[in-house]
Amino acid sequence: MGQIKKFTVEEFQKDFDNLMDKVEQGESFIISDEDKNVIVLPYKEYQEITDDLVRIHTDHDEGC
Repeated sequence: MGQIKKFTVEEFQKDFDNLMDKVEQGESFIISDEDKNVIVLPYKEYQEITDDLVRIHTDHDEGC
């Protein structure tokens, strides 16, 4: 996986339609505003990540 592209809020707003098309095609981006960052990613990718997190915390024989 390559490095995720990073945009300022202003850059993202200026090119919003194009960048959202890219997200719909599977790309992810970091949006930065001074000291805060957010990630924009396709829902399918988010769901895969959260499914993996749930699995690693529940798919074992230890505990309750």
